[in-house]
Amino acid sequence: MQQGGERKAKKPLTERLKQRKRNEFSKRLIFWEGLLVCAISAGGLYIAYLAVIHAYLGSLPWVTAMVTGAWGAYGVSQAFYYSKAKAENILKISKSNGDSAGDMMNMIDLE
Repeated sequence: MQQGGERKAKKPLTERLKQRKRNEFSKRLIFWEGLLVCAISAGGLYIAYLAVIHAYLGSLPWVTAMVTGAWGAYGVSQAFYYSKAKAENILKISKSNGDSAGDMMNMIDLE
């Protein structure tokens, strides 16, 4: 609060939403994929818990395949995301330094 009890006028909601920085699609995709992998893992743990509680003596290879497959796909997504971010950062740095992007790409191994 300012002196004299006056409040600063708030901007309308539409202006605040326009000014809010939106995440890139790839960041949102990685976030939601991470939540999905966590949910799949929690479901696998719950199924294993039920198997122990009910004294199930069979095997559950499909649960392990489901969970490891989800984490494997998530790892591949992360690798491609970091590769994309690396390439974008190289371009940003080269633009800010005034270098050509080709020179930066030759100096840094992108593979």
